[in-house]
Amino acid sequence: MSVKNQNRWQRRLNIRNSAFIALHQRLSIIFKILSVGLLLIYSTNMFGQSIGLKYSRYYPPEEYDHSPQNWAIAQAPNGMIYVANNAGILEYDGVKWRYIPIPNHIVRSLDIDTEGIVYIGGKNEFGYLAPDNKGTLKYHSLTDYLNDESKSFATVWNTHVTEQGVYFRSRKFLFLWNFNEMKVWKPSPSKSQDFDNVFKSSFVYKSDLFVQEAQKGMLKVSSGKIQSIPGGESF
Repeated sequence: MSVKNQNRWQRRLNIRNSAFIALHQRLSIIFKILSVGLLLIYSTNMFGQSIGLKYSRYYPPEEYDHSPQNWAIAQAPNGMIYVANNAGILEYDGVKWRYIPIPNHIVRSLDIDTEGIVYIGGKNEFGYLAPDNKGTLKYHSLTDYLNDESKSFATVWNTHVTEQGVYFRSRKFLFLWNFNEMKVWKPSPSKSQDFDNVFKSSFVYKSDLFVQEAQKGMLKVSSGKIQSIPGGESF
């Protein structure tokens, strides 16, 4: 083969090699782009699942057909949902809503025990829901266990189920229903003529009830008495 022909084949071979290299580079870039895109899609899906956005749902008042203002929500051991509503108690089984009327209508707090008994606190009213002979939940008031002095307690802002019984907290009184009788506490006498001493808040920690009194701070209910705790005056 002449030198001229050798140079011609060499140029063709170089062109083919250059085209192959360019094609390989383009395919590599496309592969990297597709890999990054798939990684972003996977990461986005994982992030969406981790924050639970797929499982959230808003229930408008038009759906449960009662007041738009709700104060508390709890789930019973059987999965039923109970909502403290301005119009009473709402029960939801995951498909439909049921309204349970309460005296004075407004329900501000609720809690459920391990047996599924729903205890509620409202306006000058507190009690529990229990099934009748047909299995339908009906409201039973506990205010008949109160004397006349403690019946005007206004709103029950917190309801707590504990090992000692069920606590109902209003600003004027703290009630404990031990399933046989009612224990009643009042705030300490006010240190000021301008302000009443009240129970401001309450919560349960390790089966003990803690209650915040306006002029004494954080207190603990123990052995049937409301007692001071170290540092409680700071609250």
